[in-house]
Amino acid sequence: MVYHANYLRYFERARTEWLRALDSDAQTLKRDFGVAFTVRRMEIDFIKPARMDDLLDVSVLHSGVKRVQFMLDQEACLAGEPIARARVQVVCVNCADFAPAPIPSALLSRLGA
Repeated sequence: MVYHANYLRYFERARTEWLRALDSDAQTLKRDFGVAFTVRRMEIDFIKPARMDDLLDVSVLHSGVKRVQFMLDQEACLAGEPIARARVQVVCVNCADFAPAPIPSALLSRLGA
């Protein structure tokens, strides 16, 4: 069985790749805007177990965007069936002091905000 904490890794990797697809990877955000994203809150529902070597698909869908944060709905699926779901609150912070910071306008526009 896949240890429950590993789902955090799967969801994190999917968020990283999702941001990369939006041209907002961690390196670019830090270099160009001096900001980073951090998870403030996460709720996970474990529906069915996964086993080692199962091929999982993990999706990311944004479900609300504000000035300094956004909400994501994530789902891990095995053969098209959900096995875990997460609701994630992500906050934009200034890299210098980790205070909340506005999400860069270029990313906001890509998110439809």
